[in-house]
Amino acid sequence: MLVMADDYVGYRIVSFLCKREEPIEVFIYDPNDRGGYNQEMIRLIRDVNSKVEIYSNDDLKRADIKEHIRSLKIELGILAWWPFIISDSIINLTQRGFVNTHPGYLPYNRGKHPYFWCLVDNTPFGVTLHYVDKDIDHGGIIAQKEIPFTWLDTGETLYEQSREEILNLFYEHFDSIKNGTAQTTPQLDVEGTIHYGKQLEPFCKIDLEKAYPAKILLNICRGRMFHGQGAAHFTDGGKDYTISILIQERGQNDQ
Repeated sequence: MLVMADDYVGYRIVSFLCKREEPIEVFIYDPNDRGGYNQEMIRLIRDVNSKVEIYSNDDLKRADIKEHIRSLKIELGILAWWPFIISDSIINLTQRGFVNTHPGYLPYNRGKHPYFWCLVDNTPFGVTLHYVDKDIDHGGIIAQKEIPFTWLDTGETLYEQSREEILNLFYEHFDSIKNGTAQTTPQLDVEGTIHYGKQLEPFCKIDLEKAYPAKILLNICRGRMFHGQGAAHFTDGGKDYTISILIQERGQNDQ
């Protein structure tokens, strides 16, 4: 098995695989080390297989390393919360391709920041296990779960829910994925939505001279409420300001 893992979800999936003593032959890590889990994941994997080959994502830019990994004839690849789009040359490193853990209810919210765009675009939110093809978040679906949201949710609450639900899906379906018996269904024949990382920040800069529908403005503000990762913001008088809002359900006595 070839595992490319990052952050909390990547760590939890690696922990799950190592507890089961699944044979991870190659491990790829993100040098950005979101969450600071890289060294612990490497330690867990080496405790199970001291001969595991470990590479940085940057190493995959080298043709000789990719050719070496391909020569190992690894059956299956897992993308565990992997933050990068992988090319055909990476997909073809394993014989059965890759299974991806995506925090979006495909075909809606392909790409980056689904927990934000589902609010702004008013699209379904959830998580999806799917096979990877040449297009972004586009392959056959193994399983998915919709996560309903209300006005009390923020981008952060949806993100946290998506982490736990994708783990539950992975644990539930791993045996069928491993054995090659997992059934897949094509993604719905609808246009869906897709967003890229570079879209988020410009969209979250509020223009004080622009008219926004109230619903859109509220959704931008709550969707971007994410501790440690920025907020909706605006500039006035040469100064920058960030926006936080609190939405609560109104009680009968709040008249």
